[in-house]
Amino acid sequence: MKFLKPSNAAAYLGLLYISIFMLQTARTMYLDAYGKQDSHLDLLGYAINTGIGALLTIYALQKRLLLFAPLTVLGIFFIFLIINVVFNTDESLKSVLLSRYGMLTWLSIGLWMAVGIRSIRTVLEAGGSRRLQKTATSIIYLSFLPVAWIIQKYLSDRVVFVSYQAIASNAIILICISIIALHAFIKNKSMNAVSSNLPVYFCIAMSSFLVYAVALMQSTGIVAFWIVSLPVILVSVTSRSRLLIRLTIVFLMLVLIYWISVEFFVADILANTRLKNLNDGLSSVDSLQTRTELLPGFFRQFQIAPVFGDYHAEVSAGFKKGEYIHSLPLSLLTHSGVAGFFLMLLSWLILYIDKIKSTVFTDSNNLLAFRLFLVISGLASIYVFFDWAPFWFFLGYMCVKAYRPGYIRG
Repeated sequence: MKFLKPSNAAAYLGLLYISIFMLQTARTMYLDAYGKQDSHLDLLGYAINTGIGALLTIYALQKRLLLFAPLTVLGIFFIFLIINVVFNTDESLKSVLLSRYGMLTWLSIGLWMAVGIRSIRTVLEAGGSRRLQKTATSIIYLSFLPVAWIIQKYLSDRVVFVSYQAIASNAIILICISIIALHAFIKNKSMNAVSSNLPVYFCIAMSSFLVYAVALMQSTGIVAFWIVSLPVILVSVTSRSRLLIRLTIVFLMLVLIYWISVEFFVADILANTRLKNLNDGLSSVDSLQTRTELLPGFFRQFQIAPVFGDYHAEVSAGFKKGEYIHSLPLSLLTHSGVAGFFLMLLSWLILYIDKIKSTVFTDSNNLLAFRLFLVISGLASIYVFFDWAPFWFFLGYMCVKAYRPGYIRG
């Protein structure tokens, strides 16, 4: 039976993985917003998706879809990190690597997501079932229902304290993967023509409401992410249009979004978030000012263990726990040393060169994912510690070979 072909089975596994992941991510945002614990059903969802991820890994190994060079370098990085954590801290390895905020967890999720989307695209590119295409796009739409409910609930019942950093990270990943997946599913041969980008624009609109809600939870990072990412997304999804049409669409969309933002969102955000200083005529932003004040402590933290780092470098240097440098490269130097920094830089450069040399510029969806990877890497260099979930998610996503349109392997 056609359904039982390995490629078809992988596509449906990928579809199931994406479905559970998006529901779990929305659920996690709700739990973090209101300080609730995971239920047994939540843990079951994680277990099921991990099992599906293992099957997708087997499929990826069979089809030789993984980039082993960066994965090997990252494996060495994790070995150094494990030794660092075990001997220099009382941190649990599970919380650092394998919790729902762990680096290895998000690296794996990104890799599995890339394999899942690629397997679906392979079937659709081969003229596969339109039912699969419709189901895949419908799942993306339906995933916004719990997100819309969370937005409505929070806006009507705002809590004083929320774990906004975790929520912002989950929101960024959910936005990126929703747009990447939806764009991938509507751009394939089974559609018989270049599809309208209206579904992607709908996804962008819903994402804007999510950014608004998370910004009110005091996350300035998600505002910075959306300001940078939105033009990148609009340029990428219109890449098949003629230049004049493309520029017109991007310009009109940006004007429309700017008007809606100013009319409905900006006043509330400036009045009720850590961007309030801008509303009061001051040039500083609380979160940015705090990060800047920590920068002079870089050399003190780096000198603790310059070669292999100290995962609690800020504590060892006399600072309070959590007063680390909010910059991915600088925090790598202080907490994993020159060795960890070099390994991470090497893996990043291998991925960058591979995507530049591959089909990233011949396929609009590959290009969209690659540009978002660069955006996330750039933002991580400015304002987060190196364990930032979106960065590790995209590292994993990039460790899967870029999809090649018209090339069907197995």
